[in-house]
Amino acid sequence: MKVGLQMYSVRESFQKDPKGTLEQVAATGYHAIEFANHHADQEAGCGVGVPADKLRGYLDDFGLVPIGAHIAPFDDAILDRAIRYHTDLGTKGLVMSIDFWKSRAEVLDRCSYYNHAGATCRAADLQFYFHNHYHEFQLIDGQAIFDLIVKNTDPELVTIELDAYWTFRGAVDPARKIRQYGGRIGLVHQKDFPFSQARYIDMWARLDPDRPLDRAAFDSVLRDEEFVEIGDGMLKVQDIIDACNEAGVEYLLVEQDHGRELSEIERIARSMGNLRKMAGIEWTRT
Repeated sequence: MKVGLQMYSVRESFQKDPKGTLEQVAATGYHAIEFANHHADQEAGCGVGVPADKLRGYLDDFGLVPIGAHIAPFDDAILDRAIRYHTDLGTKGLVMSIDFWKSRAEVLDRCSYYNHAGATCRAADLQFYFHNHYHEFQLIDGQAIFDLIVKNTDPELVTIELDAYWTFRGAVDPARKIRQYGGRIGLVHQKDFPFSQARYIDMWARLDPDRPLDRAAFDSVLRDEEFVEIGDGMLKVQDIIDACNEAGVEYLLVEQDHGRELSEIERIARSMGNLRKMAGIEWTRT
């Protein structure tokens, strides 16, 4: 397994200076990157207003490979435009970064859409991924939404990008979940949770676990101080790496949503330094 970077970790820098930020990312030791565009209804690319051919030139200059891109909103209104952009860029896959459901029937209906999105991406030689947060581990009729999604999507069309941090925050062991689903999981996001915030691990302690979440409820309980550099927190990162290798996961993607003391580049550099002390990672270039 190799290490990559989710560019949401350096989003402010990337917005201000796309080329310079990519150069810094490469200098820090990352060679595989995943983009995050949360305004795809306004601009189908990587959210920084750079045309695909120009951005691809930057990537080539710094030896960076785009292995994926989070697209939000992810729907048919923007999907074709996103596919054209990322095909030109050389991106390998598109990711639905977040979704919400009110009932089991709605989960199953959305699974049909995930299969549709997967087929559309596959026709363009792109992989479609579904990325989880903590609320996929909420129970609906006694079954976790995450399990419903895995069991009701076509493994040929839908691959899971498991977020180890959010799985942990959903009161589930991420390494166990990786081992449970094996080949269904193609990519893993890795963040870490600070020891100082241990009393806040369980998201369900702040929410009604029987009430389906919407975006407003999801956002209402997020706290910037609940993120720390990988290897400095509570997650058992080595166990997650071991589980990834057992399952054949291709990339562990560093992602830090927020930070308090270090700059964005300093944060990803510290995570990289800590990961280099761990076993089971291939450090050759992509």
